Amino acid sequence: MARCGSAYCPAQLAVSSNITLDPTSGLTENMADVENNNFKTDITKIYIIAGIYLACSFSAALIIALFVDPLTRFGEDERQEGRPTLSGKDLLVATFRQMKKKKQILIIPLTFWSGIEQGFFGADFTAGFVTCAYGVHIVGRVLIVFGICDALASIGFGFIIKKVGRVPIFILGACINVLVIIIMLSWTPTSSAVGVVYLLAALWGMADAIWQTQINALYGVLFASDEEAAFSNYRLWESMGFLLAFITQASGVCVLPKLILAIFLLAFAMVGYLLLELMERKEARSSHTN
Repeated sequence: MARCGSAYCPAQLAVSSNITLDPTSGLTENMADVENNNFKTDITKIYIIAGIYLACSFSAALIIALFVDPLTRFGEDERQEGRPTLSGKDLLVATFRQMKKKKQILIIPLTFWSGIEQGFFGADFTAGFVTCAYGVHIVGRVLIVFGICDALASIGFGFIIKKVGRVPIFILGACINVLVIIIMLSWTPTSSAVGVVYLLAALWGMADAIWQTQINALYGVLFASDEEAAFSNYRLWESMGFLLAFITQASGVCVLPKLILAIFLLAFAMVGYLLLELMERKEARSSHTN
């Protein structure tokens, strides 16, 4: 397990079979490869999981199409009267024009972070801290804990934010992520400490609940008159975060430098967010005085 956790490198899977061990160390080739064997799984199971995922995706689309009431029943046509209908080309132009706005520029790093943190958990945490150390059969259980905590926290923080406001909730999300990253940097998985990965997954799920719900809400508040362009930017930059996380994992980048990079990205994102909040408060004060 010494090569797991923050010491994990995806490239080690490809080179482990070429490792020559010192006979005096008392280790054998099989002992050295025990972590790598954790990644081996039946291809049939992969196809089954992918099939279930695809079926759920199609089912979700069908349920929405068949059972969700159309927005026209709630006056959406009346709200859209007088507003131009954007074509695909117009929406693309509006999306890039949106990037020139100060508020959009300040919130881009936080949006990018929301993609990074999801991608890191799905690609690097499950590989380096779970599969490498404890086996691929533990991944599903860890993800269940993550999902339950994410869902419950999404509901809970929705009530809490009404009492304390946005800023403390966003700061709490950042503190949780920093805490988990510090633990990842300082902790090496051991066979008797499997509970730690469940705890880390639960904490990461709580932070993810903040990012996924409150960033969406923040976009709705900031750009109520430009929702199409704003949420196009939201999906664009979140997807860019996903892309960076998975490309670096596929390229063999080790977990340690990615954890360090994550701290800097999160700090940069929070600076942009706090500047955005200061700008919002100044605008609110000026509007009250006028």
